[in-house]
Order: sequence, then C-alpha cells, then structure tokens
Amino acid sequence: MTLMRVRVTTLLAFALVLGAQTTARAEFRFVTSWGSAGPGAGQFASPLGIASSGTGHVYVADAVANRVQRFNPDGAFVGAFGSPGAGPGQFTAAGHVAADVFGSVYVTDPQNARVQRFTSDGALVQAWGTRGVGDGQFLSAAGIAIDTIGNVYVVDSQTNRVQRFTSDGAFDLAWGSTGSGPGQFVAAQDVAVDVFGDVYVVDGGANRVQKFTSDGALLFGWGSGGTGDGQFDAPAGIATDGAGNVYVADTGNQRIQVFNSDGAFLERFGGPGSGPGQFSSPVDVASDASGDVYVADRGNARVQKFAEPATPLPPPIAGRTANVESLSGAVLVRRPGTRRFVRLARAQQIPIGSLVDTTRGVVRLTTASDLRGGQQRARFYAGRFRLVQRRIQRPVTELDLAGGDFGVCRPGPMGGGVRAAATKRRKRSKRSVRRLWSDGKGRFRTDGRYGSAGARGTIWLTEDRCDGTLVRVRRGRVEVRDFARRRTVTLTIGRSYLAQAP
Repeated sequence: MTLMRVRVTTLLAFALVLGAQTTARAEFRFVTSWGSAGPGAGQFASPLGIASSGTGHVYVADAVANRVQRFNPDGAFVGAFGSPGAGPGQFTAAGHVAADVFGSVYVTDPQNARVQRFTSDGALVQAWGTRGVGDGQFLSAAGIAIDTIGNVYVVDSQTNRVQRFTSDGAFDLAWGSTGSGPGQFVAAQDVAVDVFGDVYVVDGGANRVQKFTSDGALLFGWGSGGTGDGQFDAPAGIATDGAGNVYVADTGNQRIQVFNSDGAFLERFGGPGSGPGQFSSPVDVASDASGDVYVADRGNARVQKFAEPATPLPPPIAGRTANVESLSGAVLVRRPGTRRFVRLARAQQIPIGSLVDTTRGVVRLTTASDLRGGQQRARFYAGRFRLVQRRIQRPVTELDLAGGDFGVCRPGPMGGGVRAAATKRRKRSKRSVRRLWSDGKGRFRTDGRYGSAGARGTIWLTEDRCDGTLVRVRRGRVEVRDFARRRTVTLTIGRSYLAQAP
C-alpha cells in the first residue's frame, strides 16, 4: 500500500468545525418516497447504497436481496440486475453503488472482495479485486465514488484505507490506516468526490468526516460524537453536489446533515420515524444534477427524495444574460473574469461571455430572442463553448467552440521518416479536435474556426479539425456559412459539409 505524506500545515489545521455560522439557505423539503419490504420490483430487503447517474436514473443496491434496482427520478421502476452468489454479476451482501456520466455503474461486493462494473442496463463489463491487504485487494470493500475524469475511489472498512483505480480497474494509489489520528480511520464507511477532485471520507467509528486531495493529502476534518449540529452517531454515507455542498447520512441520529466544502454546518433534515421525511437508519445519500437529494432509508425499506424550493429565474436579457439548466451529467460554467469552472447544480442565470463545458453533460440554454421579452431554447452537449450575443432587436445567440490544441496543426519538420510522421500527425489530430452537438430551434449559431452553422429546428454537429470545420446534420435543416469561400450552404438530414481550412 502506498502511504501518502500528510502536509504538516494540514495536520496543524485539523480541527473540529463545530458551531460554525450557519449560511442562510432554503430548507430541503420532502418530495416523494418509494419502496416497501419485499422481493418484488421496486421493493427492498435492505437498501444500502444509492447513486444518481448522468443519465438521470437512480440506482439502489440491496445488501440482502443482492441486486441493484434502477428507477427514474420520480421512483418508477425501470429494471434490476444481480442475484446472490459469487459468480460474474452476482453479489454477496451488495454494498455501495456509483455511476459515472457515461452510464457505467460500479458496485462494491464486500463479501466477494471485489468491485463490479456494469452498463446502465446491468450488463457486466468487468470485475476487479481479490481478498487481501495488497494493492488492488480488499477485506471489505465499502463506499465507492467516481470523479469527473473517471478515477474510481474505494474505501475498505476493515483495512481502513482508500484505494484509487482507473475506470478500468487498474490500481493507482492508496492512503490511510487504522487509528484515530489525522488521516487515519476507525471504521471508514463511504467516500465522495467533489467537482474539483477533493475526496471526502466518512468514518463511522470516529464520528467524523475527513477531506483529502485526490492524491490523499489530508486537508482537514470535522465532527465528533453527539447529537448537536456537526456531530454524528455512526455516520454511514456521504455525497457532494455541484455547488460543493456535502451531505452526510447521520445514521444513528436518523437525519441528513448538510455542510459546505469547508465543513461548516448548513442545515439538517429528517428525524426518527416512518412518516414522510422521517428515517429509520438512513445509510446512504445521493445528489443529482438538479440538486435533488435521495436517501436510502434502510429501516423503512424505502428511498426518499428531497428538494430545495425552486426559485424562478428572471428572464434572460438580450446581450447580457442567459439561463442555463443542467439536464444530465456534469455541466461546468466559468463566468467572465473568473479562472475556475464551477459545476452547475441547478438552473442558474449566467452572464453573456461565460464559458460552458458540456463535454460530460447536457445543458439547456434559454436566451432572449428579442428586446421585448421573447425567449428561445436549445440543448447542447459533448463540447465546450463561449456564449456570445449582441444587444439588438433580433439577436443571434452564438456559441463559439472552445478548447483544442490547434497549434499542432501547423506543418513542420517531424523527422523519423514517413511512418513516424504519419504517427505524429495522428496524435496531433486527436489533440486538435473540438466539437459541439446542438438540438433545438431559434436563432442559435455554432461558430467554428472556418465555418458556422445556424439552426432551423434540428440536431447538428459542429466540429473543428486541422483540415477545417465540419458540420453534420442528424435531423432537420442547417445553414452553413463557409468563411473562406464566403458562401452559404443549406444542409438537410444525413448531409455534411466541410468548410476547409485555408
């Protein structure tokens, strides 16, 4: 096991964050619940792990029924996979579950000392892990989390360490040991990763949460045993949302506590009981792209959903603001004058000029269509763009493709003969591609380096490459402007056009 060095400054900063000033915010309210005790579809024997996926589904792992069930966000049963056993796709005491934005689902299988990876429909992709204390081995694989670049973090409640793997299960690094000191764990239960890559581990035995960098360097920790704000009784689950908030399933106190990324207490909800919004052993918690929160209410054999009251956004203003809503996955926004991307947790209004990253998510964009309050909407995904719009009577919303390393497109001596030159060109071409899928109608235009595409109620791809800007139409009709040739081409379904680089 690789033991990560803990920074001296963070050791000195390790302290309880209790009694912190509470930030004013809307309280979570109960929305709905589903499930009951039993073996049928939508029923549970012992719901343990819960996760929300980039496809909008909610996955629940059942530790006794040894299966994973999939639901839509309102609790409608979609499907299930898994059965008791040690074979491929089977579980012995199914543990926690995590899902990435591409639809893969990861489930810890503690008694079989492994992690199994499935498609969103439950087809087994791979499994890794054996019993032991070495790298890539487990004694009791518990919580699991995935960061925005696909790294998989797994905590072991017996060896009290965190292991990091690639999305394909290759061991990367590990940190942690048994103990009550900084960076140690008494009974590590679950792990979560925020949009910046920081890692949170909840320790049920020490009644605390510790925050680490993605490489395992301790930042700080908070919590102690008790019933007060910021105190815990055997916490078992943890999750983060796109705004950086941290949710802890405070199992023994029958509640969920909410903190900011610095560990300051924000609010709590729940309480003992079987009524709506009450809990009997809440063991895990998850947050989706909309900021809604799901709780695995183990003792009541159900899932409960909570949400903050929606605050209507003001209408977008031509040339000044736009409204954005994350529909799935991870959508990031960088506002003008700032240097960091922030994950879009729920619908927000952003300034024109903002940079939006949808390489791992889908965003709905609403902009002004005139100066009298008219609006237009479209979806965008699989790319990064800068939002541009002029303040005129009938403005066009321009999405300037961003990203990509087009400096490698310049020809130059490469050496090594024809074969080596061809290999370098292929490597260069992968770095010098940027794209954006668009779906909608209105005055939207995607701008590439050598051409642009204007919507006419359609689905289309705009892709910058070294040889030009490619536009491909999947549905409807698009007007393409070729900058170099100064001409406009109309494309219909199935057609494409390359505005060639000069």
